[in-house]
Amino acid sequence: MIDTKLPVFRTAFASWRDGLAALRDMPMVAAIIFVVMALDTAMNEALRQAAVPETAVPLQLVRVVLSIFLLSFFLTPVAIAINRYVQLGEIARRYVPDMSSSRFRRFFGYSSLINLLVLTPLTIGEESTDIYIAGALAAFALIAIFVLVFTWILFPAIAVDAPGANLRNAVKDTRFFRALFISFVTFFPALVAGLLIEVLWEETPVPSKLGWLFYVLGIAAVNSLAFAALAAMSSHLYRAWAVRLLQPAGSVS
Repeated sequence: MIDTKLPVFRTAFASWRDGLAALRDMPMVAAIIFVVMALDTAMNEALRQAAVPETAVPLQLVRVVLSIFLLSFFLTPVAIAINRYVQLGEIARRYVPDMSSSRFRRFFGYSSLINLLVLTPLTIGEESTDIYIAGALAAFALIAIFVLVFTWILFPAIAVDAPGANLRNAVKDTRFFRALFISFVTFFPALVAGLLIEVLWEETPVPSKLGWLFYVLGIAAVNSLAFAALAAMSSHLYRAWAVRLLQPAGSVS
C-alpha cells in the first residue's frame, strides 16, 4: 500500500534509528564512511587554505573532482550495504568497489551525478563575490536539490535490484514536496552540528594543528552519521512509494 502521507518527523526519526543501527551492526561500514569523510574534509580544507587568487579556480575544480571520486567510488559499496540492511535485514561482509557489477556501476554513476550537482555550487560559491556568478550558482543549487529529491528512491531500488529501477520511474513514484520536507528534517540535526563546528573553527584566533585535527574529525563524524541516516531515509521513501520501480522494464503502469 502506498503511503502518500508518509509522516515527516516519524520518518526522519526512523531514518536516524535505522542508519545508526546499520553502523552498529556493520562496524566496517562505519569505519569506511568515517575514513572517507575525514580524507575528504582534510583534502578540502588543505586545498582551500593553500589557494591564492591566481590558483583559486583551478584548486576549486581539483577539490570538486577529488571529492566526487572519494564520495562516489568508495562510498558506493557501503551505501548499497546500508540500503540492503534497512530493506532486507542483510549484513554485508564485503565492501569492495566492483566495476564489474552492474549494480555498483549504476549506483556509482548516479552518485557521481548527484555529487557533481551538489558540490560544484558549494565549492565554487565559497570564495565568489560576483553577483552574476552567485546567481548562477544559486540556480545550479536549486537544480541539484530538484534532481537529488527525485533520485532518492532510485538508489535503494538499484541496491536491491528492483526490476524497474530507472530514473523515469523514480521521478514518477516520488512525492516531491513530501520527500523534500523529510530530507530537510532528517538532515537538520547534522546541519546544525556541522555549522556549529564550522563557526568554532572559523572563530579560532590562532588555529593549531590540534585544532585542525579536531575540526576534521568533528566534520567527518557529523557527515558520517548524516550519510547513514540519509541512506536509511531513501530506503524508507522507496518502501513507502515504489510502484513503477517494482515493475519490470517495459510494463505498462
